Amino acid sequence: MDWILDVLVVVGLSSIITMLCVYLLELVGLEALADYRWFFTVSLILMIVFRYNDYKHQQDLISQYSQKNTIEGASKIPYQEAEAFMRKRCSQINQEFVKGFTYRINDVELYTFFSLSWESMQGCISTVGAYELQVISADCGDIDSKQWDWNNLAGSPKFR
Repeated sequence: MDWILDVLVVVGLSSIITMLCVYLLELVGLEALADYRWFFTVSLILMIVFRYNDYKHQQDLISQYSQKNTIEGASKIPYQEAEAFMRKRCSQINQEFVKGFTYRINDVELYTFFSLSWESMQGCISTVGAYELQVISADCGDIDSKQWDWNNLAGSPKFR
C-alpha cells in the first residue's frame, strides 16, 4: 500500500510545480511556452520519481544496516580503523583518499569518506559500517557534483 501513497505524492508535487511554472510563464508573457505544460508535468514526474527512489533506497539501506547491527554485544569499530581500511582500499583501486568523518542518521553511526579517481576524473562518497569493515555504499560521479553532495552532508568537513 505504500506505493499508492508514493504515486499520490509524486503526482501531487508535479502538478503543483507545473501549475506554478505555467503561471510564472504566463506572468512574464511567455504564454506559448505555457502550452507545453504536459512536457513540464512528465519531466517533473520523472525527476521526482528518480530522486524519490534514490531517497527510498538510501533509507532502506540504513534500515537494513541498523537492524543487522543492533545485535547485543556487537562491538563498534573505531573511526581510525575504518579510515585505515578505506585508505588501503583506495590505494588498491587506484583512488586518492581525501577525507572522512562520522555520519549519524536515525541513531545509526556510519563512517563516510571522500576519494578521487584521477584516471576517470570522478569523486566518490563511500560509506563504511561502524560494526563491519565493508563498504555499504559508494556514490561516484563528476568531481564538482560529488564535492557539492559532500558539502551538503550534515557534519562533513567542507571543501572550499
